[in-house]
Amino acid sequence: MKTFTLLFTFAILSLTAVAQKNFPQKLQFSIGADIGLPTSGIKESHSFMLGASAQAGINLAKPLQLTANIGFLNFFGKTVTYNLQDAPSYATSSDLQVLPIKAGLRYFLEPNFYIQGDAGVAIILNRADLSYAHSSAFTYSPQMGVLFSAGAKNFIDLGIRYQATGKYDAEDTASKYSFLGLRVAYGF
Repeated sequence: MKTFTLLFTFAILSLTAVAQKNFPQKLQFSIGADIGLPTSGIKESHSFMLGASAQAGINLAKPLQLTANIGFLNFFGKTVTYNLQDAPSYATSSDLQVLPIKAGLRYFLEPNFYIQGDAGVAIILNRADLSYAHSSAFTYSPQMGVLFSAGAKNFIDLGIRYQATGKYDAEDTASKYSFLGLRVAYGF
């Protein structure tokens, strides 16, 4: 129900957005903030994610862009309680710090409404704190978004996405992450 409400709200916002006739421009850059909630893998040990990202888009055809983006994501660890033989035990998870590097395609269904798919590599920056076997894993992220006019060639990019990775450790099923997130970016 939460997902439906979020998608419905997002659709209404996209219909009320003020579109520019020239979207998308030949070359776009945006810098933004990311927030998200883990949906599997690390959701038992990490509470939420905050990050930052930069993205570039270049037109391939009229409604299609090639995108490249890089970011920094920090998943905040939480304290987990274990009940072992009627004696509670506590463990605090280390933050998970990730550098995703992705490329993909963005298709504009309307001048201000898009769908996008990206794939790439997600590199763990603090692997030693987490004891994972590998520091990188495949990542992918489908998303959709709306561009709001913020001047002659500037815009606000509001997007929602699902992002997930493969395992960083083949023996540990919780060594992968996925999240549902929101990105708010300023573009030029």
